[in-house]
Amino acid sequence: MRRMGKLGPATAALLFGAMATTSLAAGKLGPMTPMTGLHNAEFVDYYSAAIDERFRIFVASPTFVEPGKKYPVIYVLDANGVFGAVMETARLLAFMGETPNAFVVGIGYAVDHGLAGALSKRYRDLSPTKGGPLEDMTRQWAAGLDPVTPGGGPAFLTLLREEIKPAIEAAYPVDPQDATIGGASLAGLFVAWTLLTEPESFQRYIVISPSIWWNQEEVWQWEEATAARTRDIDATVFVTAGGLETVDLLKAQVGGWLDNPPPGMPAPQVQEAYDAYERYGWPRMASITPEFVAKLKSRNYPSLTIDVHNMPHETHMSVGPGAWSRGLRYVFGHWKP
Repeated sequence: MRRMGKLGPATAALLFGAMATTSLAAGKLGPMTPMTGLHNAEFVDYYSAAIDERFRIFVASPTFVEPGKKYPVIYVLDANGVFGAVMETARLLAFMGETPNAFVVGIGYAVDHGLAGALSKRYRDLSPTKGGPLEDMTRQWAAGLDPVTPGGGPAFLTLLREEIKPAIEAAYPVDPQDATIGGASLAGLFVAWTLLTEPESFQRYIVISPSIWWNQEEVWQWEEATAARTRDIDATVFVTAGGLETVDLLKAQVGGWLDNPPPGMPAPQVQEAYDAYERYGWPRMASITPEFVAKLKSRNYPSLTIDVHNMPHETHMSVGPGAWSRGLRYVFGHWKP
């Protein structure tokens, strides 16, 4: 085995070009920049003409790579906020043999301020449809950073399938038939929607606190359409949410904000949110996730392996690290709820 260090001449010839934001073309990535303080991790910025956006791809190699061997690849959404945590989780699990060595690829945006700088962009790209009145309200909040139109999920999935995945497969020794995708919240919505609409895109799915309340739970229409269209889904799927993501607790939290608004959200906006949720329905993460899994299990898809494990004492914001750990171990067959 050899330790992955700097890129060799052949890889460098494949990857390196002008030192600028690049476009993905002919299955090639642009020049990679090492990530300071993160071992065997690098990134590249590139421009998608179809979406008119500058994305950032983060890539972490396994600590050891055997020449001639292909490795699983884990695609991580919302990479501006979670790439480092997922990368190190995957490496620690692999170190003890709880998951295989794998490449970790994060998809984010070429922005400052981490995930906070990407809020409006992710709202556009991770939402499969334009939504309804509640989504229109939240769109206006996201537009505080950058005007957005939701419903960009199909274009984003095309980008993943037709540009990013082929480029990664050309540049790194990854197995095209062993790809995992995972994400939380809106990213979890996107992952669930991908599973239902184009399940062959990936082999393993990690769905964390998915916003499948989207458009008054439009997810059930997608699920019915899937059942009418296909007799099988060949995938391994882990679904989770925080045990504290209940309607009662969310109502209490937002209600508390009426008197003590969080930073960046004035009291009138909090009141608008509370009234809209009362009118159109409160997100019910903790209860809808087991319903989603139960519905898919009821279809008896022969090749679908799926389970749900909501995590006690976790909120929408705290569930991520443990969810990735359990999700990776589940989809690679090393743990069951």
